[in-house]
Amino acid sequence: MTIKIKILIHTTIAKRDRSGNCYTFSTVTNVRTGKFIRINDGWGSDGRNVESQVRKLLEMDYQNIRSTEEIVGIRDFNRYVKHYEQNGMIHSHDLTAAMLKKLNRKDKAVK
Repeated sequence: MTIKIKILIHTTIAKRDRSGNCYTFSTVTNVRTGKFIRINDGWGSDGRNVESQVRKLLEMDYQNIRSTEEIVGIRDFNRYVKHYEQNGMIHSHDLTAAMLKKLNRKDKAVK
């Protein structure tokens, strides 16, 4: 039996600042359609929050989700977030199942 990966979650983590805080955002991609949504998880997270939200909202098993992580400097992280927020990044507390289910549709926009 083979396990079919349905969702890819790539989490970008900023190196800890002088106070020990870390910041993250994740890109959730549907493997079949190629559609993605970027989610800002804020500070104090290691990216697992988004993974557990996706799993819960889509009622999906961990075996169908592949996660990767990348650690970048705080300046690079801030530059990415600034660009992505201008292009539709959402915050994790605004994430809904309907947003994630739109990733399955080839003809519909995510937002």
